Amino acid sequence: MKCFKIINKKQLLLVFACIAHSILLIFLTIFWLNIETTYGDEAALIKWTSAIKKLLLDLDDKPNRKEFLFINVSWDKQLVEKLDKDGLFPIGNQAITDRTKLARLFQILNKKPDNHKFVLCDIFFEGSSPADSLLKSQIEQVRNLIIPYHKTSDGKLDLPLFSSQLGLADYNTIQESFLKFSLIHSDTLKTIPIVMYEKLHHATFLKQKYFYYMNNKLSLNSIILDFRIRNYHLTGENAYYDYWHLGDLLKLAESSGDPTILDLMKDRILVIGDFEDRDLHSTVLGKMAGPLIIINAYLALVNKENIISMTFLTLLFSAYFVISVNAFSSLKLAEISIIRKLYHTRIGKTLIEFMSYLIFLGVISTLFYFAFNIHINILFIALYMKFLEILINLLKDKKLKTGFGLWRDFMKFVRLFWHKVFSYIK
Repeated sequence: MKCFKIINKKQLLLVFACIAHSILLIFLTIFWLNIETTYGDEAALIKWTSAIKKLLLDLDDKPNRKEFLFINVSWDKQLVEKLDKDGLFPIGNQAITDRTKLARLFQILNKKPDNHKFVLCDIFFEGSSPADSLLKSQIEQVRNLIIPYHKTSDGKLDLPLFSSQLGLADYNTIQESFLKFSLIHSDTLKTIPIVMYEKLHHATFLKQKYFYYMNNKLSLNSIILDFRIRNYHLTGENAYYDYWHLGDLLKLAESSGDPTILDLMKDRILVIGDFEDRDLHSTVLGKMAGPLIIINAYLALVNKENIISMTFLTLLFSAYFVISVNAFSSLKLAEISIIRKLYHTRIGKTLIEFMSYLIFLGVISTLFYFAFNIHINILFIALYMKFLEILINLLKDKKLKTGFGLWRDFMKFVRLFWHKVFSYIK
């Protein structure tokens, strides 16, 4: 009972306010995490924490090397006619993946349909070639095959030439660099990793009202990939996974027979695509092939890095409770600083308090990345907390004790608020 007497009404109100505000911040964080855009300061934080984790500390959790077989089609091309935008008149030639070779590869697969686990053929089939009928007949027989389609800038679907299980293969870049992968576009268009995961793990991923769920568990839709498999792991001295050029693989079939190829592909996920030529993207860990971006998104789902766990929410609540106490109470973390002279100036105080939020949230984001492979959007939250402090200080102003019941008082509040904001900026 003595414990309750120590806590007065003001302190109790502060605790409840901090709890309510922490819950609000959690909802805002989930909303911001699902936004595809990531800003410069966050990109830098993600880049350096990823480099420290993977390169310095060597915390690189690679999947089993026998789980995947990578087949490169970069140098297996054929020339076909290129038609105008209306598809009526030839305007020249274009290079496409050699469809005769692909048909031969799928023919081998179809000799033993249940031999492989899954086939991701990250090749967009457009334009026609003499081998189309042959390839079409083989594609229709391949078990657990997925091929990509795209969405045009005006929102229309750009479907491939052949019919098969389809998945969206679009991902956004910021300043020509890839950072976040959205699992579902426009609330209903499922990307290849989601289709793969649902098929192989008997899962369901959907959006209900404002939130996303996987197997009825709260999930993120936009995720920052951990890149467990990189181009670095496919070629050269650091090669870790089986990596073949399509032409070399077919030569092996000619010399050793189809059973040799089937043994090589047994129980594996086959990843077919352009790993060395055109389909390369800038990431925080260097150039990454498009098929690897898709596979790493799939691996993020396998490792449940999209799931918002209760442990994650509890730790996030604790962190937000600390900064809420800092915002609502007279105790300011930024005042515990050796730079007191700078803190006593208006611009210095503003910068120090804003930077204290950025530093604190940056540390929290780093810890959450190492624990959950999830980065917190620190810039938005730091800006929000600083504006909240300005608002709290304004509400304490004696000029506002007349209340806000009238329109005149409301407009007065708005003017004072923006005056306060601009005075801080100046």
